[in-house]
Amino acid sequence: MIVSTNRQYDNSIHICELRNTIEIQEYKRVVNDYGGTEYEYNTVCTPRAKVKYISTNEYLNNNSESVSYSIKFIIRSRKNITNDNYVLFKNERYNIVHVYPFSNMKYMELTCERIK
Repeated sequence: MIVSTNRQYDNSIHICELRNTIEIQEYKRVVNDYGGTEYEYNTVCTPRAKVKYISTNEYLNNNSESVSYSIKFIIRSRKNITNDNYVLFKNERYNIVHVYPFSNMKYMELTCERIK
């Protein structure tokens, strides 16, 4: 996990800015009713978040166009969120790229990427 404590938002977050609800999910192997294994997304927690859209990149990949969306979610600090988790926001799943706890340890910033 990459940790940075020098963030520009440290003292400017107010609880009323956490307007959106997101789901933090993990991708786990589970045993189904027939004894076989399947992989599925399980929700770990559903925090409130401030959403900041960062960038959109278009590129060619194997003769097909792809679009990459970068987005930041600012949430109250939680201990169990890592780069191995995913964020579900407005029925779209995002990969967590970086987890930045703020210096006051009250909030954390999740930098995520969605590839379509």
